[in-house]
Amino acid sequence: MLCVVSIVNSVSATSMPVNEFVIYRSVHNYNVRQILIVCDIRFPTNVDIPENIDVYLVGKDKKRIRDVVKKIQNLNKENPIIYHMHHQKSALIFLWATIGMNVRSHTLYTIHSTYSKRNLKYKLSSCLCSIWANYANCVSNSAYKEYSSMVKKLKKEKFLSIRNGVDTERIDAILKNKKRIKNSKKMICVGRMIPLKNHEFLVSLMKELPEYTLTLIGLEDDNKKIRKLAKTYGVDDRVKFLGLVSRDEVFDKLSSASIYVSASYVEGLPVSVLEAMRVGLIPVISTIPSHQEIANYSKYVNTLPFEKDRWVEKIKYIERLEEGEFKIISDEIKNSVSEEFSLVKMHNRYMEVYKKLI
Repeated sequence: MLCVVSIVNSVSATSMPVNEFVIYRSVHNYNVRQILIVCDIRFPTNVDIPENIDVYLVGKDKKRIRDVVKKIQNLNKENPIIYHMHHQKSALIFLWATIGMNVRSHTLYTIHSTYSKRNLKYKLSSCLCSIWANYANCVSNSAYKEYSSMVKKLKKEKFLSIRNGVDTERIDAILKNKKRIKNSKKMICVGRMIPLKNHEFLVSLMKELPEYTLTLIGLEDDNKKIRKLAKTYGVDDRVKFLGLVSRDEVFDKLSSASIYVSASYVEGLPVSVLEAMRVGLIPVISTIPSHQEIANYSKYVNTLPFEKDRWVEKIKYIERLEEGEFKIISDEIKNSVSEEFSLVKMHNRYMEVYKKLI
């Protein structure tokens, strides 16, 4: 039996490395023993980790490195072990902690974001982790295409593109008896409130859409900048901040909305957009490579530049659709997700890499 050690920064209800990787494998009989090393003391209680997954929380600062060293030394007594790094910060901690240990040949580093628009510090640390790991992969073809050409030349066939997938079965099961409401005039977005997600643009749209509400799911920034901006624009009564909620509740909230919006500047391959599409929402999303990659697989999904008039026009167009026309579009979008972005396909690719790392 394989033992896969997943190394992450932290755990949250909408974390793909935890949900679509670790938890998914544990409940779908992949015959893999799993260990989760969390390099952050925050551990939200709204995430139910199955009992068959060993969770190891490391300490802070200098103690963090010592904790990782101790854990890896104990794990190395077992065989075979795969170390799968999912975030830069925790990957760098793992890299530092394992200097002198014979672990590199068993490592995979997954790059969950795009590269070109990030700052120099991000690029350098990302390249370091990618080069150090035995294998590395991007979560979309578009992210692979724009990644450092130097890294791709150095790693050759060991630098891959494995596209993100969506747990369509779970979404369908949760929403089995849920009736969609097309004209609810409710917009929704799922994602951390960081500058790269560009929530400011979405909040500014609310001034032009007085009949609409906007629900934001995800961890707020420490300064509550987006919340303050909604108040400044006078739309705070129509912008709802739900924070971190369970994954099942995310799907429930998606099904109660009529339009999914994402104005991100940077994404790896946004699972939240794909989940919204599987629920049946027509997404209104920004023109960035990863969004365009999704749009390539559905004739009814297109991307928009950051021009408010275009967004308002598209949102109002969707709401004017007749019920029959909306259903045709919605069904095609749902099917495009299951055909092109299957979580089974994604895991089959990762299992192929794991076997090469033994």
